[in-house]
Amino acid sequence: PPTNNTVSKLPPKPKPGGARGGKPNAGYGKMSGEAPNVYWRAVTMQELRDHPLFDALPPTEEVPVREVGDVMRLRQDSWQWRALHQGRLTTSN
Repeated sequence: PPTNNTVSKLPPKPKPGGARGGKPNAGYGKMSGEAPNVYWRAVTMQELRDHPLFDALPPTEEVPVREVGDVMRLRQDSWQWRALHQGRLTTSN
C-alpha cells in the first residue's frame, strides 16, 4: 500500500482479444524475431530537415562555440557532439 496520500491507479488490464476482439494484436501485422526493428519506417534526418515545419539546427561548421551554452546547438550526428558525450551516461546516442 502507498505510504503517502497520492494513489496512482493503474488502467484495467486489456481483455483477451484486444479492444476489437478476435486475435490479440489484430491489425498490427505479424510479429517475429527477438527484438523490434526500430528503424522500420523511420524518418531520416535529411527527410526531417527537408520538411517545411522542421526547424533544423545550423550545420556544425556554422556554430561558433564560445561558451558552454553554445554546445546545445550542435547536431547530434556531429563528431563534436559525440566527443562531448563520450564516456557519459545519456539518454541520447
